[in-house]
Amino acid sequence: MALGNSLTMERRDGLLLAAHTFVGVLFWSFAEALPRETYWFALEAMDIPSEVVYLAVLLVPSGLLLSFQVRRLAAQYCGVGLLVADLCMLHRFVSSSAEAHLLAGCAGMAALLLVLCALWSFTHHVRPLSADQSVTLPRLSVAGLVLGNLIVLWLRWAGRSLNPIVPEDPVPRVVCGIFHVPILAASFVLVYYHRAFMLASGPVAACQWGCGRRGVALVGLPCLIFFTQWLYTAPTGVPRWIGVAPTWGWLVLAAFTVGCLGAHTGGAYFATGLFALGGVCFHVSASSGVALFGAALLGLALPSIWLLLVPGSFAALTATTADVDVVTKPTALGPAMDLSSEPEVPGVTPEPSRAKTCSVASWVGASAFFLALGYILLVALAITLTTYDYLPAELAGLRGQRFVIFYAVVAGVTVATLLLFDGPASWSMAMSSMDAVRVRVTLAIVVIVVIPAAVVHLMTSALPGSRVPSNTLGNTTSDLRLLSFNVYQGFNRAGGNNFGHVLAMIKDYDPHIVAFQESDTMQMGSGGIDLTEFVASQRGMYSFADPKTQDDSFGCALLSSYPIEAATGIVLPSHGENACLQHVVLDVHGVALTVINIHLGNDGTADRDAQLLVVEHYVQSSTGPVVLTGDFNTPKWSHAYNSVMARVHMTDAGTEGNCVRPSVNPASGRPIEYILYRNLSCIEFEYPQTYSQLKTADSFPRIAFVNLTTA
Repeated sequence: MALGNSLTMERRDGLLLAAHTFVGVLFWSFAEALPRETYWFALEAMDIPSEVVYLAVLLVPSGLLLSFQVRRLAAQYCGVGLLVADLCMLHRFVSSSAEAHLLAGCAGMAALLLVLCALWSFTHHVRPLSADQSVTLPRLSVAGLVLGNLIVLWLRWAGRSLNPIVPEDPVPRVVCGIFHVPILAASFVLVYYHRAFMLASGPVAACQWGCGRRGVALVGLPCLIFFTQWLYTAPTGVPRWIGVAPTWGWLVLAAFTVGCLGAHTGGAYFATGLFALGGVCFHVSASSGVALFGAALLGLALPSIWLLLVPGSFAALTATTADVDVVTKPTALGPAMDLSSEPEVPGVTPEPSRAKTCSVASWVGASAFFLALGYILLVALAITLTTYDYLPAELAGLRGQRFVIFYAVVAGVTVATLLLFDGPASWSMAMSSMDAVRVRVTLAIVVIVVIPAAVVHLMTSALPGSRVPSNTLGNTTSDLRLLSFNVYQGFNRAGGNNFGHVLAMIKDYDPHIVAFQESDTMQMGSGGIDLTEFVASQRGMYSFADPKTQDDSFGCALLSSYPIEAATGIVLPSHGENACLQHVVLDVHGVALTVINIHLGNDGTADRDAQLLVVEHYVQSSTGPVVLTGDFNTPKWSHAYNSVMARVHMTDAGTEGNCVRPSVNPASGRPIEYILYRNLSCIEFEYPQTYSQLKTADSFPRIAFVNLTTA
């Protein structure tokens, strides 16, 4: 009988953790989408947009949490909060408005923050669910947030960086709807087991915490959420950050998965030491190998940090003072207790009041407020790293400060964990009931999510060079086709995702070479979705995305059906935005073809002239057939355009008379994007304007059909 009751409790705890894991899945999906939706309005306005006022919705939970009854109800009926948040996400099915998406996203995230902070505020004030008192609903909630991120990482690995939880192009609606079924089921599971939330029969053991440590808790929590999102919610985020092949994303995923399985073994000192060492290795060396090693250490330590810091922080924020009498310790629920039919507990008593310090409610409200505000400010700082040029001049000082922010956040998380950790201090192989539940659910995730996601990624990703387009397209035969397009940081003019429509456009012209500008969609403001990998893996192309994300440019990327023999990416000199240049040598059937892909700054004549001098140097040092393409931000026939054309001795494919078949859609106005060539012959030039900018981007593609021999 005892064994049967024990198995029943294990199944219940496992089911509760699985349900809380889907809270985590939705939380990280909102965390991915919100910065992107906010940044879109900043990109459109080239300034701080009025729509940022919607982010104030994230501060609403801090006011609601001041009420004990609201906190108790939000914690007990957290399934209702999950349901509300999921409906906010599903709202995207019926609305295509970017403003509506932002408002619904803020409301959904606010609902999740309310239930999470409410649950965590009772960390030491609820009756445990296990005999060893390790399993509690707040701890299940924290573990669920960690495992939810694990699921999102692997789903995005299978989806080529796209999250199937977020309804947007090009994720099929049916696929997205299927993935929301378990989230809706989880909300009903949490409502069904709402009676599992029971307050302790008396105050917990007294503990004196100073305001200083509570202040550390208010800083550490937003730093932890921000750091996790910045580096560990996108499977190719770390590789793009340090400039290595995106296939190294598997290392990040493997490290985080192992960290989830072994989070109970290291203890606080080992976890924080591993985390700090990983942060140092990630940047201290110019070696990409050392940086990858650091990223792996960070991934291994991050789950342990979550499980130690969040309960410890809320224990500090809600601890009783030394002058409060201790009545009893929390009592574990009996093994035979049926939570689904147990009557409500009468006379629930709130936490002890404080005679000499702030109330628990004040600290909990402050925690929710600083959690939301700190997160918003840190995300804004990360976005400003690339957009400072379009914002107030006072923000220009943030240029090049990525690793200052990185180390400040790592230090904040490390110090907070060391001061506030709630768990074992040193290495231990002992496994509590909570650890056992987490390991079982993690192993289930490995079987149900990780292995299928890895197989899908492997089966649906074409190997580089596995497909070479035909030399004939329609009635035109040429040695190769080159397409150049400014992808507008992954946005279309409606503020949505343009990945699917960009891919469809590329399929229409089946180019051998693709040059993207504004392609670094791995920035936080772009949602950390990898356009370059998305296209390259589906077209079987080699790819080169450089400058690295850590260089804070809008990005350049080159994709090729032919092997890349040599490649260099640099940030061009500028007092404004970080412009980029790529110098790539391709092996086209034994012929060395040089392709130079550029995105010049939009900051006035002085910057652009300095950048053009560097471009000219790379062109003049190149031999054989050369293509110079990209977004010059330089109007045609302007003094700068005429000067560079005279010095580089190249031909503009878009100028009528230079190609055998010029485009039937001549550029309206004065174009700023070009395909220039030397030691090649142009067969045809296309400038199609049939692609709606509400679906693709804020410009039109340019396609050149060329032969490797001169006419």
